[in-house]
Amino acid sequence: MDNRIGTALTFGRIAALVLAAVFAFGTPIVVGSMTAALPHPFASAPPVVATAEALSARPAETRAIFSSSRATSQTDKPAAPARAAVSPAQEFEEASLRQCDPNNLPAAPEGMRGGGANSFQMTPGRMHALCMTLATLIRTAYGYGPANLEFLNPGGLGRGLSFNNVYGLGFEDGIRVRGGPDWVRNERYSIEAVAEGRSDAATMQGPMLRTLLERRFQLKTHIDTEQIPAFALNVAKGGLKIKPVQEGACERLPTPAGGPSLVRPRSLADVRRGEKPTCGLLGERNGPNMVLLGGEATLETLARVLGGNLASVQVLDKTGNTDKFNFIFEFTIDENAPGRFAAPPDIQPSDIPRAATIFTALQEQLGLRLEPAKASRAFLVIDNVERLSPN
Repeated sequence: MDNRIGTALTFGRIAALVLAAVFAFGTPIVVGSMTAALPHPFASAPPVVATAEALSARPAETRAIFSSSRATSQTDKPAAPARAAVSPAQEFEEASLRQCDPNNLPAAPEGMRGGGANSFQMTPGRMHALCMTLATLIRTAYGYGPANLEFLNPGGLGRGLSFNNVYGLGFEDGIRVRGGPDWVRNERYSIEAVAEGRSDAATMQGPMLRTLLERRFQLKTHIDTEQIPAFALNVAKGGLKIKPVQEGACERLPTPAGGPSLVRPRSLADVRRGEKPTCGLLGERNGPNMVLLGGEATLETLARVLGGNLASVQVLDKTGNTDKFNFIFEFTIDENAPGRFAAPPDIQPSDIPRAATIFTALQEQLGLRLEPAKASRAFLVIDNVERLSPN
């Protein structure tokens, strides 16, 4: 079989990646092995996953747009996958597994954002994993993303990956997948598998990959949970300071057939001039401050984005409010909110005054408050695993 995974991501595809992360794992993870700055506009796209590097590397002006159309669970109540008999439709027809040379790992092709070591791709009838650790493969097979992107994915479980995308799935660090010998997090393996019939992407990534790992590595796992620090978003004393809007209060980016929109979203200056904000939730640097521009955005979406600015701490929406709002929310980038989506501090002094801290700004501008809370996080425990035997 051909062992190459990389496919070029066009400008338009890269533009869609960060938003897609919000949906892929209800979300975490993020796509493509992106390390370069992303273009300005972001629009909806097929579910994909994102790396931490992808989220931190973006231009100083526009950071990301998040759709507020889908509510996600704020609790993590995993159920261990059933150990039922495996049907032929849940097995690959052929599969080649081999260990990678740790001193000669493939690099991403020049000029491309996908491919290279630790990349994953599915096409109709085929699955390719290139030099991934077994722990990362296990995490992927059970539908989890990196724990450091928990704020994007309340609950941890996701909708899965799609065909014809190249994913950089991060490096499992022992938070999502625990137990087992050290080699499951150090040794890397490549997989090329062929699926018989019309297996969909979710079946290939989930039951079929799990079955393959269980049979080749004699893998047995169970799911456990733990409590981790979080914040709860509540309505402040005195009530909300923003008012609900009706449909049509924001400007939707056009989405041409075959790709995302490349139209620049509305900026802070545009909105302050009285133009409608772009639909969703857009982040923008303003000197030493971070600005979130809401266009028909829900408070649930705001909570998820706040988690990215609070050093990746999950924020749980406890407001009970499902309305949509237009708003401008500006807060200073500091030790309280270093900002997953914030650019490094300006080298030159800015004449823009610092805004209030994220906690004070929430109450003063939006009528919301953040309070310490706990969230439940699921993780996989390896009960048994054996090194790869000859095919």
